[in-house]
Amino acid sequence: GIATLREVATGEPIERADAAAEALRTGMNEILKRLGIPGIAYGDSSTFHVYLGPEPPEEKRDAALESMRGPVGRDLRASLLSRGIDFFRAGGMTSSTHGDAEVEQTLTAFEASIKELAAAKRIPGA
Repeated sequence: GIATLREVATGEPIERADAAAEALRTGMNEILKRLGIPGIAYGDSSTFHVYLGPEPPEEKRDAALESMRGPVGRDLRASLLSRGIDFFRAGGMTSSTHGDAEVEQTLTAFEASIKELAAAKRIPGA
């Protein structure tokens, strides 16, 4: 109880969670760019979202995320699950327990999943 509250009060757990999410967003965007796949990873603080398809204007990103509840989002989630990674629809959140190893595991699975979906022509515009 009290020990946890003291640790949270330092701000360090929040900083670690935010840094992990930023590393995921950056890494996913680098993967998409390197593979020539239209899409974007975005979010704030310790959250991340993935949109696959031509990049929407910023004011329409929430609507674009909603479109990821359809077949593309389901395909991405299923592919990631087969590699041991579980997204909430097309995104997720990190916590203070997510470190470099978890970020690397997620990015490795993400790249393999993107390659799989692109080869199967499941990503709009790819």
